[in-house]
Amino acid sequence: MVPHILVNHCVAHRLALASSQAAEKVSYLFKWKSSLEQLFRFYHASGVRTAYLLEIQTILEEPKVKVIEAKDVRTTRP
Repeated sequence: MVPHILVNHCVAHRLALASSQAAEKVSYLFKWKSSLEQLFRFYHASGVRTAYLLEIQTILEEPKVKVIEAKDVRTTRP
């Protein structure tokens, strides 16, 4: 209702929105995201499974990482 108003979206947010909407049209990416969500739920729901994942990383001398939930828009962590 205000003709002289300017609407400004963050460039990164616009890119994230556009890419997530485009990814919905590609069946491979939809399946990939579904697999990531299942992986997160598998480890997030069980402390024992998470401990096994940590043990595997230790044996393989890999960096200790946690499985985090996949989101369309994510901020960087400090």
